[in-house]
Amino acid sequence: MNVKPVKEPIITRIVNHFKRLVEDYKNAVIETGSVIKEKPIRVALYSALTASAGYLYAHNPSMANYEGHLAMITCDQAEVGNTIRNTEKCQQIQSILEHHCHGRLRRFTFGLFSVIWVSEYPKYIDLYEAQCKDVQMTWGEWPKYIVDIGILDHWRWTEQYMVDFDINPLEWDHSSASNSKDEKVEK
Repeated sequence: MNVKPVKEPIITRIVNHFKRLVEDYKNAVIETGSVIKEKPIRVALYSALTASAGYLYAHNPSMANYEGHLAMITCDQAEVGNTIRNTEKCQQIQSILEHHCHGRLRRFTFGLFSVIWVSEYPKYIDLYEAQCKDVQMTWGEWPKYIVDIGILDHWRWTEQYMVDFDINPLEWDHSSASNSKDEKVEK
């Protein structure tokens, strides 16, 4: 006997599909509610971790953000005279700006934070050493090339360079040395 299965009309199949879909979601919500009642601390911890990760991901700075940050730093440094600037911190910023001008800065994102690092070659170089994966640096060497770390819309290391960039320690050393000479003369 050849019995052919009865084919349901398409509207009936669509309605059945959505009924099963609603039933699946209803069961998932019921199971989730029971897990929340059984283990509220674990659920709260997982929820907090997920929310934190989502917030970090949403506020992960981009390369354009870093370039704007460098422009602001350059403007801040231009407003301060050479005799007042902290030469060590300004040299670090100038080094980063040179790498940026030569196209050697790269951004690698870990999703929750970003790392700016200096490549040995600019992006546009087609040398064998620049393109071959076997000759490029390893992960063990990579920390030496890191220039900045970005998290929560801030670039930590360049912001740290700018904390006292307008205080020249040599200026203070010179004045304290002259003050100590004056004190010796008075005694």
